[in-house]
Amino acid sequence: MNISTQLPSSFYGAMSMNSDILAMMSGCGHNVNLVSSVEYAKINVEMHHGMAINFTGNAEYDFLAGMIPHHTAAVDMCKVYEEHAEASGFSNPGIVSLCSNITFGAESWGEWQYDFSQPGETEQMLDILEDIGMIDHYNEGCSGNMHGGMNEGMHGDMNEGMRRDLVEGMHGDMHGDMHSQHHDMFMGCGKLDLDQTKDYIQTNMDMHMRMSFHWTGNPGVDFLLGMIPHHQGGECVILILS
Repeated sequence: MNISTQLPSSFYGAMSMNSDILAMMSGCGHNVNLVSSVEYAKINVEMHHGMAINFTGNAEYDFLAGMIPHHTAAVDMCKVYEEHAEASGFSNPGIVSLCSNITFGAESWGEWQYDFSQPGETEQMLDILEDIGMIDHYNEGCSGNMHGGMNEGMHGDMNEGMRRDLVEGMHGDMHGDMHSQHHDMFMGCGKLDLDQTKDYIQTNMDMHMRMSFHWTGNPGVDFLLGMIPHHQGGECVILILS
């Protein structure tokens, strides 16, 4: 799957980020500059931007718009694992099986099984957006709210109190510097004052921060350390928007 076919076109005009925030989302440890670590971190950053959607307050739309980049990231993580596991000589049958289910491997078992793969479900979600007449809104994303850059769209729609409530609700065990950096992180646009949206954003940020961990340098272990909070974040979004 090519990420450019799944994320809204406005996403690519928004791929700028404060260097401190980028470092925060890139993980840590002496393996942080390994090619596999950099590629996993890039997927996390891309997914964060993709899930910073133009919120409508419609649970169906907001769920689909956020879940498409979430699914795309899972497929991309499997690609990174497969490439680097082969190169390092580390290949775990359990991860291979998991990635087969996540990616196109399931297609060989028939259409009924492919529908439950991440690419198959992504196709279904895009079709639903077409059916409910929201595909243009999805493709536009927050482009109309970014006149001054990544952060202006959020700051224009979310007042200081709302931002403070969100930041204080995130990562109570993290130090103040990391809290303050959330002020400069783009979290979406649109109907940001809704409780449903605030819960979505808090879950989204928690997932991305948990995917920024101490890299081990083992592509399989790092895959699992990233995929566990990735899956848990998806489950939480379902509960919030259902």
